[in-house]
Amino acid sequence: ILGFVLKNFQITFQVSRFLFASNCGLLYIRLFRMYHASWRLGPKLVVFTRMIYEIVTFMLLLIVFILGYGTASQALLNPRQEFKIEEVPEMISEILYLPYWQMYGELSLEDIETLNKTICYEDNFCEDFTSYNHATKFFLAIFMLVGNVMLLNLLIAIFTSVFENVRENSTEVWKYEMYGLVDEFDRRPAIPVPFVILVDIYQILRKMCVAPCSA
Repeated sequence: ILGFVLKNFQITFQVSRFLFASNCGLLYIRLFRMYHASWRLGPKLVVFTRMIYEIVTFMLLLIVFILGYGTASQALLNPRQEFKIEEVPEMISEILYLPYWQMYGELSLEDIETLNKTICYEDNFCEDFTSYNHATKFFLAIFMLVGNVMLLNLLIAIFTSVFENVRENSTEVWKYEMYGLVDEFDRRPAIPVPFVILVDIYQILRKMCVAPCSA
């Protein structure tokens, strides 16, 4: 509903497009709920759900290394860069996105090297930034060692443990999830989306009317 409202204004049109695209993606993800009716797919979906919590913990550890490596590298590559609001997306890309994709093998070595860049200061001192290329590559090597070797293998070990625990109780897990699926659809109104909001409004008004009468 918010997307339908925002698309009528030019200033919020792109926001509405983003909301529609996100809603479409979430709708397809919602189809996973149907897999709980399957004895084979139901437990595996439970494993997938529990792994999401472990990924959050993994990202909290990884973000510290990303910020450390990204900030240190950019401090050597662009030490004289002034802060400007319009350059914030580029700074985020260089500090966060570049190290993140490097961890998956997209090294982009040309982005962490400086070619023929020299800056001279007022006291006749000139700084050659090409001498920092070895330092940035060293930072990348340490980051890849920690991110790829240590953290990713730790995450794989945690995923294996979660999978083994669920597989041992797969029948019980499937029965519990099947009951939750049936109970959820039993409580759902028969009106399809987006008209289901009418049922929500009716229930809210009903509670507002029942509360004074019971008091």
